[in-house]
Amino acid sequence: MLLAHIKHKICEFQAKNPTTIVITIPAAFTESQKEATLKAAKLAGFDKVNLLPEPVAASFAYFIDRPLQSNATILLFDLGGGTLDICIFKINNSQMQIISNTGDPSIGGRDFDLILFDYFNSEMVSRFNVDIQNHERQKYKLLLKCQEIKHSLSVRHDEWIDIDDFDTSKDGLINLSRKDFEAKTNKLTEKMKELIVRALTEAKCQSYEIKIVLQVGGSSRMPIVKNMLKNMFPNADHCVEQNPDEVVAIGAAYYSYHLATQKNL
Repeated sequence: MLLAHIKHKICEFQAKNPTTIVITIPAAFTESQKEATLKAAKLAGFDKVNLLPEPVAASFAYFIDRPLQSNATILLFDLGGGTLDICIFKINNSQMQIISNTGDPSIGGRDFDLILFDYFNSEMVSRFNVDIQNHERQKYKLLLKCQEIKHSLSVRHDEWIDIDDFDTSKDGLINLSRKDFEAKTNKLTEKMKELIVRALTEAKCQSYEIKIVLQVGGSSRMPIVKNMLKNMFPNADHCVEQNPDEVVAIGAAYYSYHLATQKNL
């Protein structure tokens, strides 16, 4: 019923050519980045701009139809394509209080893609003498293939690249197992662990006090990320939506509805 009402409101707003907007931003955005975002929105013709941190937007999506567990401490882990946000909430009297908000705007799913790209590119040169460095289309093709392999290794244990796709005069496969992929990207997960520890320290909170871990962002689908979170928070409930990459957008829609109607969600 609520979703139908929101869709109706969106249609009304579209018909009126709205000048108010909600823009989600990484939690780690600096003041200058926020100002630049506001300036861009103003230039686009929006009079009133609401900046909403992505972890907060995600929390709207998660808790819109779930009861808030009293006195619970919740960690939201948002790993997107280019940024990592980590937010810790405290629930008191059905109200959320942010007690830690950190992250890194330079860590995301694309970093995993680039590690794969470097591996396959090196193997193509050393094993098959195929060099694509001066061929932008081939480089783009390999990067897309690396993204596909990253996604596939979330459900499969082995993947490969056919060298014939990059040089029809050559024949052979370059294999990669999930275990090897996780070993090659271990530095990224170690960096994520450091950021989680920093968030816990800022919140003056111990890992065992985290009761719920919310996983957000398409990159949180990777088993290496899920296992890292489960190992760090073995006693917490780990929650992930069917499409974690859509959670922030859904939460922003709920927040927009809240602002438009001034109703409590």
